[in-house]
Amino acid sequence: MEKLIAALLVAGATIALSGCTVGGDDRAAPAPRPTTHAATSTPAPAATPAPTPSVGPVVQPTPAPTTNAPYDSGWRFTTAGYGPIELGKDATVVLNDALFTKEPSGCIDLYHWSSGNGRTSGKQEWELTVGQIGNRVRYVYAAVDSKEAQPEKIDGEARTDTGITFGSTVTDLKAAYPGIQKTNDTWDPRYGGYREWTLNATGGVLVFNTSGGEDSDHDWVTSIRAATSWGHDAAGDIQPLC
Repeated sequence: MEKLIAALLVAGATIALSGCTVGGDDRAAPAPRPTTHAATSTPAPAATPAPTPSVGPVVQPTPAPTTNAPYDSGWRFTTAGYGPIELGKDATVVLNDALFTKEPSGCIDLYHWSSGNGRTSGKQEWELTVGQIGNRVRYVYAAVDSKEAQPEKIDGEARTDTGITFGSTVTDLKAAYPGIQKTNDTWDPRYGGYREWTLNATGGVLVFNTSGGEDSDHDWVTSIRAATSWGHDAAGDIQPLC
């Protein structure tokens, strides 16, 4: 009897346990929600600036030397002046660049240049003088000190556009300028002096001093002068400047 009661109790307990399982909440457990994180935007990398090209030091051009510019410069005497030194115009910049020295003299400024300023022209030296009043060139004068011996004709010395230079004869002068006239004659073989030859043109004159010959045709050129026509008289002499 006791065994029967025990068996019944075991069976009842088993049924009770089964009922709990079957009769309980059979809904499926919710799936776990996935863990989400706020989207984090990754900033775009900053643009790398283009490299600055390497620039070397700026090399300034070396200015051409202007020392002794009238020597072997290609400048030529004409009735308009001497190279870039133009009659009636301001030549201050040209004269300064060519290293002329300035010597004020009353109302006129005189500018001087000598071939002995560092480079002599052969066995003889010659000089240039420019007379400028205000901003206007009055005359340009080139001379060589050679009245007793005929100067050498040396390349690079003052000359005209027709080739007349120190040492050219009056015969050369007449051939180069058929219209030239003798306007003064003080030459005496015993005492010296000079003869003057003038070529007149519109706006300017060319004046040549000659000396040394046994007669005028055998003289040689010792100076060349280009001057404004309004600064000369009919004989080619320079009138008072002031």
